[in-house]
Amino acid sequence: HAVARRGGGEPVFGLDAVSGAPIAAVSNYWQPRSSDHLPSDYRAPEVAAGAAPTAHSDMFSYGLLAYVAVQRGGGLPARRSLADKVSVPKDVGGGDRHAYALLKDLLDAQPARRPDALQALKAPYFEQARSTAQIGRA
Repeated sequence: HAVARRGGGEPVFGLDAVSGAPIAAVSNYWQPRSSDHLPSDYRAPEVAAGAAPTAHSDMFSYGLLAYVAVQRGGGLPARRSLADKVSVPKDVGGGDRHAYALLKDLLDAQPARRPDALQALKAPYFEQARSTAQIGRA
């Protein structure tokens, strides 16, 4: 599978990556201003500190959304500030070790260590879900 990449070489996911359309990403155009009001609870620490969003920060935000989904709406993990490291409890998702491993990686404090979208989709958590649901099988 080919991976769409931005000018800087970062992988892109979502509709732009699969549609073949010219890639238009927020990080290509967005410049932080004091008047910007992004949903702060879902911002990656580096974006909260003023950096422009990137594919890595997108994956952190996805990790927070996934955390809420795995916890069945139980809310976001506790952070004193947006710059704080997110601690993923071992019993997340009812103690599912694959959910724990994926969320821990997505919510890594170091952007470069977070998986990209394709790596996340290949994680054992989704492999397990595909085999359980028999996705794509007749």
